Amino acid sequence: MEDDELLKAAIATSKKESAEKRQVPVLRQQDLEEDQLQKVLRLSAMEAGVSPPPEAPTSSHQEQDITNDHDQEEDEDPDFLLAQAMELSMQNHVTNAASSSGSNSNGDVKLKRPAEDHDHAIALQMQQEYDNELAAAPTTQPPPKRRRLIADDTNDEDTDIDDEDDNLKTMINNIPPMGPQQRQQAPRNIPTPTPNMPHQGSGANQPRFLSGQVGYTYVTQWNRAGYFHIRDLVQPQYLREAVCSAMVIDETWLLNATKPINLKNLVLIRNMDGEKKQQHREHYVEDWIGVLGFPTSLIEVLVQGWGLYHPKFMLLKFDSFVRIVIGSSNLYAGDWEVLENCLYVQDFPLQKGGTQSEFSTALQEYITAINLPAVAGRVNVREVITGMFSNYDFSAAKGVVVGSVKGNHSAASSKFGLVGLAKAVASFKIRFQTTDPIYYQTSSMGGLNQKWASDFVHACRGTFGNRQDEIPLERTPLRVLYPTKNMVAASPCQTCGSITLQAKYYNEEPRMKSIMQEAESSREGALCHSKVIVASSRGILPPMAKHEGRRPALIRKSLPVPKSYLPQALEFRNRGASSSATPPSNRDKTNSGAVGWIYVGSHNSTKAAWGDSVNTRNRFNMNNYELGVVIPYGVDGRGVGVAEGLTLESNCVLPGRPYGHGDEPYHEQMYVKNPVQANDADFHF
Repeated sequence: MEDDELLKAAIATSKKESAEKRQVPVLRQQDLEEDQLQKVLRLSAMEAGVSPPPEAPTSSHQEQDITNDHDQEEDEDPDFLLAQAMELSMQNHVTNAASSSGSNSNGDVKLKRPAEDHDHAIALQMQQEYDNELAAAPTTQPPPKRRRLIADDTNDEDTDIDDEDDNLKTMINNIPPMGPQQRQQAPRNIPTPTPNMPHQGSGANQPRFLSGQVGYTYVTQWNRAGYFHIRDLVQPQYLREAVCSAMVIDETWLLNATKPINLKNLVLIRNMDGEKKQQHREHYVEDWIGVLGFPTSLIEVLVQGWGLYHPKFMLLKFDSFVRIVIGSSNLYAGDWEVLENCLYVQDFPLQKGGTQSEFSTALQEYITAINLPAVAGRVNVREVITGMFSNYDFSAAKGVVVGSVKGNHSAASSKFGLVGLAKAVASFKIRFQTTDPIYYQTSSMGGLNQKWASDFVHACRGTFGNRQDEIPLERTPLRVLYPTKNMVAASPCQTCGSITLQAKYYNEEPRMKSIMQEAESSREGALCHSKVIVASSRGILPPMAKHEGRRPALIRKSLPVPKSYLPQALEFRNRGASSSATPPSNRDKTNSGAVGWIYVGSHNSTKAAWGDSVNTRNRFNMNNYELGVVIPYGVDGRGVGVAEGLTLESNCVLPGRPYGHGDEPYHEQMYVKNPVQANDADFHF
């Protein structure tokens, strides 16, 4: 009994002190927040069996204190009300113990529920009211919209799925550029990206393409699933160094589209335009270190005379791997949002000492042949490029690199152009028949005469030299897939300067029409800026990319569609993809079993790109710099031999629909009114 009296006295004293303290208005929160705290106090007091504290007055005087008296806020205890609630809640346990039937022989307190069911019901009701008001309370920032992964045309309110991306862009645009000192002090703990992108891979800074993949770029008006956005490849949150090459580079678009935040060095390489060619006799370099906050150099390659710098590749260094991308995309919005482009991508894990392969060696030799400056601005270009190949394991590299370098070359010793293609195909040991088709989807065409077409066909069969017999153009197995005028007019673009053919070449060779076929993408209506060659034996074609809206009349029996980007990414994530999860080496694998091959890269169907033999075909000339990858495939449509395990797809409907009566290829006079007379190499993209 003495304990009960002491407890009652303590509670009464606490109640009196609380009442006295509440005589001074404390309004540090908004009205709703204060009301919620008051309800907590009343609830705790009721559960403790004491009278609830009086509600705080809500006079206009107090509102004035909230809005105008900022000094008073600094003098008040911000946790007073919460402290009182906690104190009363603790007293509740003591009161429950005191109201029990008594203590055991050891003096331990026995706890039980409050004796008054009515009071307990009121307490639960108040708690429910508190929860409801808390849920309905307005917040200072609205919750983010739920993002739909699959578009649903039946609900117009949900069709804008890019609000989060727009908010992110606004936030990033408002971040001031960091200088070198600030960048060193910046935190390196980058959060894992949210699954906004349907191509979310193995998560944070981990390789996604250890087995390699041939794929195609995302086009705005088609479903994104299974196709590549530039951010899928660049992964700007984790990118450390980058070397990016293309004929056309819109640096403003590139940096805005990727938003790299941890980049140490950036090297951009592009073709020098005609005006600068008159002013410079060597590479032109711009230095943007003061603008971007990290060393960045733009190198413009000068190609003397006729010719272009046209290769498209990216060397991307991350913490635990390096990623190599070779394709047909320039670095501007049109090639990543409007036109379909092809690409090869593979990740190579970090390895102490590194392991080289024919693939990595050939790529290094090609970049060396471009003859880039050792230092550009404040960037040591040679050191950056060398670092992309040092201490990485290239033993599982897929495919064979084939490049073109401007100049006059020996057919016997060269590794570039048609000779390089012939040597790559010869290593696949495929038994072709003379009638086996060769499909060439191109975005630009030059003069296609019988002599050059014969040289190209022989190279696609694995031979090149001075004893090649010419194949009459009307009997050539070569089929060139190129869009007609009507196809371009019916596309979302309606016109396109990146897809071009000089009308004079088509008009001067009437037999060209017999080898022309429509370049119809598996995404019906999309225009192809890609450059893809498929050479098959026994009529076995590689699987086609995902079909969307294809006309029933053009359905062809094809092999099963291979794993798309997303399932492969999930596969890596499920097995814990890392630098140790490396596919088996292809170094010692033979190419037996190959029934065809596919090429993806920057080479258009022109002499300037592949080279043209001179006199006895012991030598040949090339005007352009180009780059691509050749990949053998087997009867199941997947990579074999040096490309074993690689996932590949064809982008176009094969075979294509032959040009009909009245069809004509889209050419430059359909794009400009007064075209300037130009050389074959000028029409480039």
